Amino acid sequence: MKNLLIVFLLFFTLYYSVYAASPIELILQVVEPPSSGKIPKAVKKGDIVNTVIEPEKGIYGLPWGSTIDETYKYFGKPNAIIQLEESKLVLIYGRTHKLIFRDGKLFCVEIRDQILDYSLADMLGEHPFFGDRWILSPGIMKDISKKEIVKKFDRENIEIHEEEDYRLFYDVGNVRVTIYFSSYSRVDEKGKIFKVHSISLLYSEK
Repeated sequence: MKNLLIVFLLFFTLYYSVYAASPIELILQVVEPPSSGKIPKAVKKGDIVNTVIEPEKGIYGLPWGSTIDETYKYFGKPNAIIQLEESKLVLIYGRTHKLIFRDGKLFCVEIRDQILDYSLADMLGEHPFFGDRWILSPGIMKDISKKEIVKKFDRENIEIHEEEDYRLFYDVGNVRVTIYFSSYSRVDEKGKIFKVHSISLLYSEK
């Protein structure tokens, strides 16, 4: 019964919030239980855990173009596996990370506060590594303000493009990085402050 509910929720969550514009041919392959409680060996060096994302290099050291098998070996089993269309497959790690494969190769990563709805996320459980402790090079983290990011990018000579108050993007090599913001009212009522809530990285071969 629990697995049927997970399948049902996955369908509607992914259809309306992830790929609403694309027809879903194959909905669900497998839903895995949460990880066994171990941080992937690939991201550890002694007691130090690497949570830094260098966009041009991939996700936590896993290169762009990696296969699904290579991802399993690097990160371990995901919490959920979703098949979208014939050529796209999504591995969901924890409640926040979505790794998307096209023709069996990693080409996109999305990190959000919550990939799935809260009831389904509670069923999947927490992951010991994939949470909100990520750091996007050069030092972008969840809840950092947009104003701080602009200053940081100015110092790093990174050209950014602001599409609207809630989103900006920039390119690093073959990777398009998009940063999304939430708005918060200031206590002094002098406007709103925008803070990072999610990011996406899209790799394309040029």
